[in-house]
Formats: sequence, structure tokens, C-alpha cells
Amino acid sequence: MLLLPLLLSPIFITSAVSDSITKLVFTSEPITVAPNELSSQITVQLQNSLGASEETSETVDVLFTSSSATGEFLNSSGSTVTKTMSTGTANKNFYYRDSSAGTHTITIMATGRVSGFSVSTSQSIVVGNNTGSQVQGTSTSNSVTPVQIGGSSGGVWGSGEEETDDFSVSIGKNRTGLVGVPIYFTATLSPRSYEGEAEIIWSFGDGVGALGAASHHSFLFPGDYVVVARARVGSEFATARIIVRVQPLGVSISEVTPGSEGYILISNNSPTDAHLGNFSLNKSAQVFRLPQDFVIMQGASLRLSALVSGINPKGGDMVELRNPSGEVMSTYILDEPQVELTDTASISGEETNIDLQELQVSLALLEQTALAMKSVSKQVPLTISAKPADPVGQAREVEKLFEPKSATIVIERKQNFFARFLALPRLIIGNVVEAFK
Repeated sequence: MLLLPLLLSPIFITSAVSDSITKLVFTSEPITVAPNELSSQITVQLQNSLGASEETSETVDVLFTSSSATGEFLNSSGSTVTKTMSTGTANKNFYYRDSSAGTHTITIMATGRVSGFSVSTSQSIVVGNNTGSQVQGTSTSNSVTPVQIGGSSGGVWGSGEEETDDFSVSIGKNRTGLVGVPIYFTATLSPRSYEGEAEIIWSFGDGVGALGAASHHSFLFPGDYVVVARARVGSEFATARIIVRVQPLGVSISEVTPGSEGYILISNNSPTDAHLGNFSLNKSAQVFRLPQDFVIMQGASLRLSALVSGINPKGGDMVELRNPSGEVMSTYILDEPQVELTDTASISGEETNIDLQELQVSLALLEQTALAMKSVSKQVPLTISAKPADPVGQAREVEKLFEPKSATIVIERKQNFFARFLALPRLIIGNVVEAFK
């Protein structure tokens, strides 16, 4: 019970090793070595996106392969090189020896044990007096990296190996999954005593591979994929295969409500349960990582409280659902708050109901009155005479000025009627003063 608050607390991810380490490169130049001779030191280095050395924060497994079946990767004493990089290191040094003359390609792949990041690089090496081209290889930084398995051209799982009955490998039963959702695989050997010696490499059926007894992979497209695991001990190997059926992902953010009592609604319209372990919800730099075994059943929706995720968006904010590789799977943009024009206005802190149409008519009548007063003052001269003025005639002239006249007044709804209403006294007084100047 004491662990429950901790499990429900927001998890904010600031960085990951796969975000820092983006490539693996050779820092030593391509070399030429005599057959059966130990080469000079060869070095590969983990680097970030700026090309600077980047130390790993986890143990990294290293896979060495060569296009030559007789190629060996050794340490300075001639023994087999260790196949790991320790925490806090960026460089891996090794030596190469080969009895077959020619220009060969060596490939190094580094895979993080915790984060699963994977980078690789290749370089040509000349054995003997071959003067063929020496091309520096290029590195890749995908979360999973293509790896050669077998083939007539040889390699670490190429010619010279034999399938064995001494041990077997198993990777379970056929599986189903969703596009973009990681599927986890584990290889076990029988007898179990071989597991400490075996090297296991995966082919996921879409051109991508991985190294290690436990691995995971996200498929980019729907389809049926043949997943193969090959276990190698010395010159012997065993394989196992299953079929993985990948279906379209129908998971989306269908609603977002703001406020501390708000939530993010995630809906699963996929044809199967959606395992969203290690998916994340992102708002700008804020990230909430879903637990590894987070599952939404087929056809179901789940409200994730703002109190759990710590994400409390406002109008105009964008919330994203991303898979563990960082790909955006769904986006939701919260609407800006709408200001509605109503017939209720607040004046001096008091709520007053005002009929806009009636206000328009009142404004028009007041404007006509002000204009008429101004016109009367200018058109009826003020005369001083010894003879009495004709009061009847002057009264008739004034009545004519006030006879109803047709007028069309257009007042757009967007105008500030209250400002005009409050300005009318000033307008009327101004017109009267102007008339009697």
C-alpha cells in the first residue's frame, strides 16, 4: 500500500541515452595487414549528433562481424576481444587477424542493454598486398540496426558453420502486435548450460536485426513477419522462428479537458488490446511515461487524470502520444476559449439585460434629434426688429423641420454600442453649442 502513491506519481523524462548517442564511428584509418598477422590497433567511438565523443551511461554489448569467414577480432595479446563496453566509456579498441587475402568489410554494432539503443559502422580492411579501394564506412543511428545473418558471402554466421543437435533455441509461439508498438522477444537455450556461451542474433523479417538473448522491435507497417533467432556456440548454431502478425494501430487521443480536474482520454479502436508500455504523453518539454505493462483493451477508452500525468494543457496547447522510439502516433490540439457575444452586459459590476435592437433604434432617434437641433439653429435666423416677428410663420417653419423623414441607419453588431450610448450626451451638447455660436 505504501508504494501506490509512488506508482501514481508523474514520471518526467529529461533525457535518454539514445538521445545522446547517435552514431558509432571508426576513429582509426583503414589499414592493410599481412595474412595471419595481428593488425595495428583499431578504434571505434560512440558520438553524439555534434560528432563529439559521448560516454555511455549503461553497459553496451558489441557485435563484431566480417565479410571474411576467417576473420578474427582480438585484443593486443591475441586473445578474443571482450564484447562489451563498460559504463563511462566511449571507445572500443580491438585488433584484427585474417588468413584470407583480399579486401574485407568489418562491421561493429553497439547495443545498449537498458535503453536498447543500437548504432553500427563499417570499414574496409585489406589483408595481403591487395591494393583495392579502401572505403571508410558510414554509421547509422536507428533504434534497431540492420544486421547480416548468414548468406553465401560468409560472415560471423556464414560458411564453416554447422547446424547442431547438441542444443536448441526457443523464442515462444506465434504473436500478434500493432504498428509502432514494441514487441518483446526472449530466446532460451536447451540445455540451459549453453546460454552463457551462446551469441544470439535476431532477424525481425523487415530487414532489421538485433543482438542479445532479450530484444524488442516495433514494426512500421501491417503484415505477417517471420522472426528468426539464431544461437551460435563456437562453430555450431541452432535457429528458431515464429510468425508475428502486425495489425494497424487504432490508438488515439480523443479528448483533452483542461484544469486540475481535467484528463486526457486515450481510445483504442485497434482490432486487439493495445500494449502501450513505455509510450509517452508529451506537451512541449513536459513528458509523462506510461508504465511498461500499460494496456487498453480492444474498443475501450481510458481517462488519464491530470493529477496522475501532471499535464494540464490550456487552450491552443498540443498533446502528443509517442511510442518508445519517439514517433508521434496521435496528436490533439486543445481549442482556444471562445468569447461569445450575448445580450447580457456587465455595467459597473451589475448585470443588465439589454435588447440590442431596441438600443439601435434609441441611438438612431437620439442622433436624429441632435442633428435636427443643429439644423434648426442654423436655418431659423435670429432677427431683431422693431416690428414684431410673425410667430405663426416661424412656428410652421420649425414644424417642417421636424416632419418625419425616411432614413436608413446601419449599425454593425461588432460596434461598441455602450461606448456610443455613453458618448451621446457629449454629442448632443456639442451640437447645441455649435449651433448657437
